[in-house]
Amino acid sequence: MFVTHGLNAQDNWISLPKSTYQDLRKLYFVDSLHGWVVGDSGIILKTTDAGQSWLRQESGITEGILNIFMVNDVRGWALSNRFATDSNYTYYTIILSTTNGGDTWLRRDYPGNVFRAVFFQDSVNGWLGGYYGVIVRTTDGGETWSPVHVDSTLYSQFPILNMKFFNDSYGYAVGGRLDFAGVAWRTTDAGETWHSMAIGPEPVWDIHFVDSLNVYCVSGDLDFGAGLINTTNAGVTWTYRYLEIWGEARALAFRNGSEIWSPLGAPGTYMFSLDSGRTWHDRYTVDTSAVFDAMFVNENTGYMVGGRGTILRYNPLNGVRGTRGRSVPSTARLYQNFPNPFNPVTVIRYTLNVTSRVTLKVFDLLGREVAVLVEEMKESGEYVSSWDARSFPSGVYFCRLTTGKYVGTTKMVLLK
Repeated sequence: MFVTHGLNAQDNWISLPKSTYQDLRKLYFVDSLHGWVVGDSGIILKTTDAGQSWLRQESGITEGILNIFMVNDVRGWALSNRFATDSNYTYYTIILSTTNGGDTWLRRDYPGNVFRAVFFQDSVNGWLGGYYGVIVRTTDGGETWSPVHVDSTLYSQFPILNMKFFNDSYGYAVGGRLDFAGVAWRTTDAGETWHSMAIGPEPVWDIHFVDSLNVYCVSGDLDFGAGLINTTNAGVTWTYRYLEIWGEARALAFRNGSEIWSPLGAPGTYMFSLDSGRTWHDRYTVDTSAVFDAMFVNENTGYMVGGRGTILRYNPLNGVRGTRGRSVPSTARLYQNFPNPFNPVTVIRYTLNVTSRVTLKVFDLLGREVAVLVEEMKESGEYVSSWDARSFPSGVYFCRLTTGKYVGTTKMVLLK
């Protein structure tokens, strides 16, 4: 039986009773009633009553399930990965498919690559995106797969984490590599060819089409924090904005044209915007559980899933009333600058767990102080500084953060 919990003035998300204590990674709803969640140890849960109850389905595997995509209430696919213990020592992808709503799942193995992204336009035409920027296509519902053309650039071989289409011809894959770049792959010919572009400093996790011109993405990792990326010209150019919020923005869930929600992963927080992404706030989940994915079926029906079987349902009866303060970082830390190498400006992020006198300085390879970026008292929190090195020669430099009890140093490379 489904039992509602008591609410307080800030309960925008209600914690549903747990059906498992495995971590839940992804969810997919095809309408307001029918939905699936997947996660560690081959867990698949299905609801047919808008999350009031969940039935466990037999996946036939014990590996964690990374993604799921359903085209309707009977036809769908899920992805898992496994390391082969044969003499080749290679990874392969487990592709699960169902034609009866998950009552049974059929397994097929795809050797030689780790696929994490899956998208189907209908019951026969679909794509997978994986490591090394590989994209494959099926036209027979996953019976066979064939590679499509991906351009050759520095970024095109980074891992693909998600993919979505706006229509039959136009779509994106997104991904990237930690501490290096976030990447978008674009197709305008029904997925036959894909062209890549670096659009941010950290992996891109999700994508949302407002219309054919306006597209939003979220990115980030636990070190650098969350970022918002958007284009207003169908991907010709992109604008990246660091949100100064700690967490790994894994999903982008639009409740309506102005209200957006995004889970932030391990910190047990989510962030939201009430003005189409111009300003953002963060909050803890009901019991500070990690949350990894979010989706709205309509304005009144939305879900988040996360650690230890957490399933949260949006509470449409409670408007968003203020914010909790941002979580205080657990330690002081200096993060790697971005971009690196750079020319001539780079951004430096650091966190403080207590109010401290802070110095942030730059030294050359011989240990000589060449710039003082910060020298003042600061409260606990996250900060961003920048160094404009246009008057300095190319070479290796070191950035040093000093607080009351912490000293951290990173190496920066200026290339002109």
